[in-house]
Amino acid sequence: MSYSDSDNSLVLVYVKSLHTIFGVVYHPPASSGEHFRSSLNKIQNYIDHCSHSNTVPDVYLIGDFNMPQFNWDTCSLPPSPPSPCYGHLMSFIERNFLTQMVQEPTRGSSVLDLILCNKAQDVVRVDLSESKLSDHKTVHLTLGFNPLTPSIYHFVDLDKNSFRGINYFKADMERIRHDLNLVDWMELKKLCDESSVDSLDDFAKLITL
Repeated sequence: MSYSDSDNSLVLVYVKSLHTIFGVVYHPPASSGEHFRSSLNKIQNYIDHCSHSNTVPDVYLIGDFNMPQFNWDTCSLPPSPPSPCYGHLMSFIERNFLTQMVQEPTRGSSVLDLILCNKAQDVVRVDLSESKLSDHKTVHLTLGFNPLTPSIYHFVDLDKNSFRGINYFKADMERIRHDLNLVDWMELKKLCDESSVDSLDDFAKLITL
C-alpha cells in the first residue's frame, strides 16, 4: 500500500508468511498536523486490516520523521511541542505499543530517522553509517530472523472471552492510566514485608485481590 499527499509519503508491505508489516515513512519538517495525522490514520487502518482474530501483525516502520525535539531516551514530548505532529506521533506510538530503536543522532545532533516497531526483541542491532547521497546517516536494521526464508505463520483461534483473547490495542489507555493513578502504590508496598525474600510475590498477590 502506498500513500502520498502534498507533505507526507509512505509505503507499506504486508508479508503474510511472516504476519509482518514493513513500512517506509517520510514526514517533512513543515508538514501540517492534519496531513500527518491523516498519514498515521492510513497506517493504522492498514494495521487493523492485516490483523486476524485479535492477532496484530509485527510492525516495523522506518523513515525520516523530522522531529528533532522528541526525547527518545524517555520517549516523551518536549515541554512545548513546535507542532501538533509531535502529539499525533506519540498517540500512534502508544496505541500500537511501539518502541523507537534509533538512539544515536542521524543528522547533526538530532535523531530524525527512526525505527518504530512493536517487537523490539527481534531487533538484533541498529547501526549508522555515513552516506554520500544525503546529509542524513544511513540506518541499518538487523533482525533476528531471515525474511527471505520465513517459516509459515499459523493463526491461532483464541477464545474472545479468555485473557489471551483480549485485544489491548482497543483498550481505553487514558481510562486505564486514570484508574492506576488513583491507587496509592507506596501504601500498598508498606503492607508487604520488604525483608522477606517473598516480598515481590506478596506484592503481586496483593494487587490482584
